[in-house]
Amino acid sequence: MNKDWYKWITASITQHFNTALSSYTMSVSGEPPLSSEESEWIWLNVLEQNAVERNKDYWEIKVQIVMLATVTIANDLYALEKILGAISSAFSTCIEVKEYGDGDAVLGSLMRTNDEIIKTDLGKPTAQDDLKQGTISGIYEIQLNV
Repeated sequence: MNKDWYKWITASITQHFNTALSSYTMSVSGEPPLSSEESEWIWLNVLEQNAVERNKDYWEIKVQIVMLATVTIANDLYALEKILGAISSAFSTCIEVKEYGDGDAVLGSLMRTNDEIIKTDLGKPTAQDDLKQGTISGIYEIQLNV
């Protein structure tokens, strides 16, 4: 297994969603939290990366991507559904994986493993909040040779 695969996969996922959702404020797991002054924001988490060597030097890596959306609902009751719809549309069938930071060559493509893009409405964090949260998640897979 190549020691840089996880880095390249995470960087490619981040780049994909940054481009697809450029009109929204987004942070990635591990970055400092966003300012509470934003009325809507997205948090990207590459939750799992599971690697299995199927044959000698032939690897299959599954990746679970979870995006948490937080919106202020004071002026728009459907703000959460709107942002979750935008996030869902960014969960394309495939995400190109490049060797970001190491020459930018194309390594392959992450393919969504099924047609499921899972939406979860988490509601309000507290009863006093004007905030509402929800997630969109999906599972992708890539096959790589050493």
